[in-house]
Amino acid sequence: MSGFFRLTNQQIISDLQKLVGKEQVLFKRVEREARAGDASIYRLVPRVVVLPRNIRDVQALLDYCRTHELYLTFRAAGTSLSGQAVTDGILVDVATHWKGVKVLDEGRRVAVQPGVIGARVNDILAPYRAKIGPDPASINACMIGGIAANNASGMCCDVAGNTYHTMASMRFVLADGFELDTSAPDADEVFAAQRPALYQGLLNIREKIWSRPDLVERIRTKFSIKNTCGYSMNAFVDFERPVDILAHLLVGSEGTLGFIAEITYNTVRDYPCKATALVYFADFVDAHRSVKPLADAGAAVLEIMDAAAMRSVEQMMHYSFRIESEMGALLVEFQEDEEAELAARVAEAERILNSYRLLEPLNFTRDPAQRALYWKMRKGLFPSVGAMREIGTAVIIEDVCVRPEQLADCARDLQHLFVKHSFPDTIIFGHAKAGNLHFVICTDFSDPEQKRHYAELMDDLMALIVKKYDGSLKAEHGTGRNVAPFVELEWGSEIYGLMWEVKRLLDPWNMLNPGVLLNRDPEVHLRSLKVMPSVSPIVDKCIECGYCESHCPSRELTLTPRQRIALLREIRRLKTSSDSAAAAEASELEQEYEYYGVATCAGDSLCATACPVDIDTGELVKNLRAERHPAFAKKIAEKTVEHFACVEGIVRTGLRIATLGGSTTQGLACKITSLAHKLTRGKLPAIPQEFPFPKPAPRLPTAPKPETWENAVVYFPSCLTRAMGKLDGERVSVGLAEAVVTVLRACGYSPYIPSGVHRYCCGQPYLSKGFFDAAAQAARRMTDFLWDATRGGEVPVVCDTSSCSYTLIRSYGKLLSGNALKRWQALRLFDFPSFFVREILPRRTEWPKLDRRIVLHPVCALTKLGNMDDFRKLAETFATHVTVPLNSGCCGFAGDRGYLVPELTRSATKPEAQEVLLGETVLGRPFDGYYSTNRACEIGLSAATGRTYESIVYLCYEALCRNNARS
Repeated sequence: MSGFFRLTNQQIISDLQKLVGKEQVLFKRVEREARAGDASIYRLVPRVVVLPRNIRDVQALLDYCRTHELYLTFRAAGTSLSGQAVTDGILVDVATHWKGVKVLDEGRRVAVQPGVIGARVNDILAPYRAKIGPDPASINACMIGGIAANNASGMCCDVAGNTYHTMASMRFVLADGFELDTSAPDADEVFAAQRPALYQGLLNIREKIWSRPDLVERIRTKFSIKNTCGYSMNAFVDFERPVDILAHLLVGSEGTLGFIAEITYNTVRDYPCKATALVYFADFVDAHRSVKPLADAGAAVLEIMDAAAMRSVEQMMHYSFRIESEMGALLVEFQEDEEAELAARVAEAERILNSYRLLEPLNFTRDPAQRALYWKMRKGLFPSVGAMREIGTAVIIEDVCVRPEQLADCARDLQHLFVKHSFPDTIIFGHAKAGNLHFVICTDFSDPEQKRHYAELMDDLMALIVKKYDGSLKAEHGTGRNVAPFVELEWGSEIYGLMWEVKRLLDPWNMLNPGVLLNRDPEVHLRSLKVMPSVSPIVDKCIECGYCESHCPSRELTLTPRQRIALLREIRRLKTSSDSAAAAEASELEQEYEYYGVATCAGDSLCATACPVDIDTGELVKNLRAERHPAFAKKIAEKTVEHFACVEGIVRTGLRIATLGGSTTQGLACKITSLAHKLTRGKLPAIPQEFPFPKPAPRLPTAPKPETWENAVVYFPSCLTRAMGKLDGERVSVGLAEAVVTVLRACGYSPYIPSGVHRYCCGQPYLSKGFFDAAAQAARRMTDFLWDATRGGEVPVVCDTSSCSYTLIRSYGKLLSGNALKRWQALRLFDFPSFFVREILPRRTEWPKLDRRIVLHPVCALTKLGNMDDFRKLAETFATHVTVPLNSGCCGFAGDRGYLVPELTRSATKPEAQEVLLGETVLGRPFDGYYSTNRACEIGLSAATGRTYESIVYLCYEALCRNNARS
């Protein structure tokens, strides 16, 4: 198309802003470069990114592209593996504004918009014991738009469970702007009346196929196994009405035929009884041989791994044996309605498996934690393999399918191919039950020799799968750019020609994702390849899979962790380029990165909990902040550690002054801090008007050194607790420290607040800002202080603020050394919820319970500590109904970042706040309480919801000490 040559970028941007609104058009270099990649090996920089809000915006965008001969690509999560979610044209983000989910027929159906994460749909369906059929390994990150557009399947999902076969209806928009909801009773008639040429064109193609029995049989045979190579031509065989044919053609079309605005699934059963085993075979061939008998025995999951795949997750799985090249593994799971049925299935599986030479005794576990570990390993296998690659290389995952009985031979042939083409370390894994194998290759595309090896491997691979096995070149990852040149090889010229006829019929302008899925360029799969230069040991092993993105609080505001890493790589590439314009482009990106990449990163490191290889982009950003600190700033930070009581006093005084005159002085404080924030370009914090103002904290209660150390506990009130007091609307009048002391005493403990506690900080504020020397200094001071207070680690320590508890429990290992490290290792450190659940709850069998419906906000530190279950159990001990929002996540406040970058907190809390308020609408009244474990996070959630969040300690206080609590 020539439109991009006739129109300037500025003209396109201006036109689009008028069409869909200024805020829905992203055009800065940092915004475009951030979206230049997906999870594949391809990289294309879009001219502009558009965020349509509704179907009307989509139609306007399509009309504009038709008129001006432009092209576009729809993108949801960008976890695609074959290059179908990148473009150098207009990139259309259908994630941001497309989050609708409607559960229908008591969970038997669910209608979903394209921007909803697959796992979130299953979370919503969980109360109905239902789920969607597709279950790709990336289900915690990928979105429905991609799941449907790629016809993804997965681990439990066979052919019958994919989107094509479980779709009930679809709402779509075609390239000409035509919108149709196929659930309407007269949908076919409307289609015929409003688009007669399209209607008849589909009938004509169907007639061509049905006039040739050999083509009908060929299509049926090809789709009897997993197949996403080319279009879903089985639609012409399986359906008669053009509206049904069209809807099913759109499934798996990778956005090349139209836009899927909503899809309604027929859900599948989520069985309550499950048993899972990870079975290790001495011989990989035996693993293959066991597949058919296990499938016949009713196994729902059979996931195979070769020795190289096993080696990639060795640190996670802790094998009791040394891995040899001939070994293999099989992840086996049975799912049933009743335990008796499950036990019978497992018994038969054990009989089958014990006939082979196994490396460890069989253990089919029902334990949710152990099963979750197995599934975390399997879902993270691709990124885990990628993390082992040589730094600077890119990662390719291929995806083929053969008949299950051909699986062992195919795996052996693949291994021979890898050796032939100089990829001896390639790993093989996949969905053995379906005959679907994946293999991962790592190579450096900047090296012409390695690129040639890859091209030759692809040619031989395509020939092997098609000519020897008559298999699928793509089973579930979509054709994309990766296999587009080979579609004709698999399907033959006649059916391939019909695919082009479908494309020309539905998109005669070739404006929808051109070059993807069908492409006559025999080398398109070798163009626009990613390079991944080294930027930091912290993130160099990132393969840009996108698993981290759903956990990032800045994902809707600026960048995600994946994008932060990709941009640093692009900056590095530009800086080392010989192109004369590259230096200026790098400088422009660096300048924009300061806000997008550094300032708006909360540094909470939740991304690491979602990453299969624990990449912590928050740590990377903290290092970047550290690099930007001048020497005098580091000295000032260290001085504040030494005089922390003064810092705390200043905060308390400021709060006292700001709250003396009520709303008048608070409003003045907001204006003054806002002005200071602007004058210092964000260096000083601003207090937004909508953020609730805490009163200064009351003096700490008296909790002297106990006379006897039996049942003693050292209580460390965090600096937040010592400085910030009550918010308006809190139910209980006492300060948090007094509540903690009172609760501990009510449970038979002797809490002790050591003298001089005001002089100490855990170091978390310094860590988050990149003042590492100051943080280490704070850690040493705190360790010595607690060592003395606990009599050398004899007495446990409890902290009331989870972020501080995390710093004490997890961060000191990196900050301390020598004797200080040994002392810290001897300390028994607890976050309040965990101390209560693990140490106090077992002491009684009955606890008083309040008849209340409450909401919890789990802060990042709880998740990172693995203490979420403790938090919930504590709440359930004292309240009758406990809700944890599905959209709960990092609030973005991050200590003081909510004041420094308040738009981060506004953006991060929006989904959770909407869910809480929707829950109240359903309930018909507000909840009875809103609880968390960090004062800053409570301020952020209070601002977002208009409800008052407070510490979970107060729930315990009210239940245990009602006579002292005032409602």
